[in-house]
Amino acid sequence: MDLNLLYFDHQVALIRAGQSSSGELKRRLATSASEIAERIGCIQRGLSAGAAPGWDLLALAAPAKRARLPS
Repeated sequence: MDLNLLYFDHQVALIRAGQSSSGELKRRLATSASEIAERIGCIQRGLSAGAAPGWDLLALAAPAKRARLPS
C-alpha cells in the first residue's frame, strides 16, 4: 500500500469528520481515520520508521474522541 495515499485518505477523513453536521457520520469518519492511522503505524513499524509511535497515538486517540461526539 502506498503510504502517501494512506496519508491523504487519513487527512480527508479528518477534514470531512470536522465538517460534518451529522453525529453518526462524524463517528464513522473518525473510526475510518483511526483505522487508517493504525494501518500507517503498522507499515511504519515494519519499516522501522521513527514516526510509527505517533501514528499509534493517533489511532488510540480517535475512540476517546468518538465517545464525546454528539449523536
